[in-house]
Amino acid sequence: MAQNERRHTERLIKVRATPLRYITTARNQTLSGLAALDTLSRVWPDIPRTQELGALDVFLSHLRAEAVPSPSSFRKWQLDADFAHTSLGGVGQLWRLRTDPKVATYTRALLDALPGIIKWSQYIYCLAQAPVHFHTLIIVFRTLCIVPDILAAMVGAHDCVKLVTQLWIWEDHCQSMGHAIRATPAETLGIFLKSSTSSRKNDLRDRVIEASGGDAEFLVQLILRRIKKANKKLEIDAEVNVLVEHIGLLVGLCEQHPHSLRCALFNAGGLVTMTRTLAALPDGVGRDVSKSSAVRLFASCITFFLTFLEGDDYPSILLAVRAGFMDAFIEACPAFLHMGRDVTDMAMAIVRDKLPRYCVYRSFALQMMPFARKFKSSPDYEGLRKLPVINAAFVPMSTALAKRMSALEEEGLGRRCFNPQCQRVDIGKNFKQCGSCQVAYYCSLECQKADWNYSHRQLCKNFSLWNQIWGSRIKHDLSSIRFFAEWTAKLNFETFRAIAQRDFSDTPREQLFLYIDFTCVPETYSVQSMNNLTMDERMTGDALRSYCPESSAILKYRIKNGAEVQDMWGCARRDNFWAD
Repeated sequence: MAQNERRHTERLIKVRATPLRYITTARNQTLSGLAALDTLSRVWPDIPRTQELGALDVFLSHLRAEAVPSPSSFRKWQLDADFAHTSLGGVGQLWRLRTDPKVATYTRALLDALPGIIKWSQYIYCLAQAPVHFHTLIIVFRTLCIVPDILAAMVGAHDCVKLVTQLWIWEDHCQSMGHAIRATPAETLGIFLKSSTSSRKNDLRDRVIEASGGDAEFLVQLILRRIKKANKKLEIDAEVNVLVEHIGLLVGLCEQHPHSLRCALFNAGGLVTMTRTLAALPDGVGRDVSKSSAVRLFASCITFFLTFLEGDDYPSILLAVRAGFMDAFIEACPAFLHMGRDVTDMAMAIVRDKLPRYCVYRSFALQMMPFARKFKSSPDYEGLRKLPVINAAFVPMSTALAKRMSALEEEGLGRRCFNPQCQRVDIGKNFKQCGSCQVAYYCSLECQKADWNYSHRQLCKNFSLWNQIWGSRIKHDLSSIRFFAEWTAKLNFETFRAIAQRDFSDTPREQLFLYIDFTCVPETYSVQSMNNLTMDERMTGDALRSYCPESSAILKYRIKNGAEVQDMWGCARRDNFWAD
């Protein structure tokens, strides 16, 4: 390090003494010109006189697009490649002037030179003989991102995105170069995505996939491997930043729904990988990591879970919980509290707003209940329970789980006959299930025929479709959700009656249906008119109404299925439900 500093000082002294001579010599494509160009490229941001004399113009003069050999005539590394590589290094030094207002004055020249910069970078990438050449290209593209107009032009350039993607694939071979400017292709790709509009992001993602050979699975698996690798060593800020950049890139590439990259993330177990990453952070971040870097790291993890925890179907969230998400989350809570209100609010929103919406699912509730009991009674969590921000976040979850527990206790461990006139409980698991939807269970053939004629003819198609959407169906959840919705309606029948009397006093009760929105926290209750339904919904509602007892009420309820929202139907049975 001391030797490098000494060399830098010597170069500064020489160039300051005769700046014009260095600029003039560097324009010539000779060996002496290359030497002058190399010296100039390393020190010009530190010498205002060289900037005034047009040092940047010298670098750009060696990066003209028309001078790049055609791909068919690429040859071994020659002097022209040395001049281009050295000039790119000089352009990369603009990073040191990123806070200087004069950088804006270079925008026009850089925009004009951008096609040449991209073509020469491709030429060097094809002929590169050492990692230092890759590293120079990485620094150049990261540096150009500091100018918004140039960033927009790079994102719109197909060859630029392709080259940065290829550099990212080779990123493991480009690190630890000891350069004063730290830059990675992952960071640059992340900036490309963040700066793009929604429509442009989709095109950008497709171009990234194309540049990697058209394999979305390869891209996701590569980035997950690098996250696992980076997570093992977080001793200094630079190592933490590598993990932050890759998590940010993962979010940027896979956040679009639907998209092949997002599907690849869930297929590759991305939720499990990030759950383990979150679990390792409280004890894995070294003491030499600054608070700002730690905040960025935890915030990037929380952003990931806010984006992907719900997945594209319900089993995604169940997978994360089974992988230990709640234990990892609660272990990280003390760290959140020391990282500012923004990070804490983001983290608490997961438990306060997202997870309670899934307590309507039997499988999810059963996974969450042991944790809820442990959090409520374990002395290990006593300190966290006393903190208002933590306690307030867990109240909605605890309330939703308490309701679900009451319903499960009433439901018992057995299935219920789907015939609403029967409702026997299958303690011995002897009931037969519908062979088409595999959701409905019946105690006898008579009950199955009765329910088919009344409503299951309509509902069976919906259940079968939902099973296909979910991908991997969770056993008993659909039938259990139906029971829980009906149980909730009966429990709150006074609320529904009051709403009906207030808003629909002149409407016949058989024209009304109950509505529960389980996607809200807490769930909301309302009464609506059949006249407001679509034709398909009215057919389902009419089928239900045809067999609901006069004292019962038709029920419609909304649930979250990952990124999707779905409406389901049932019948709220209670003696004299609508009676005044």
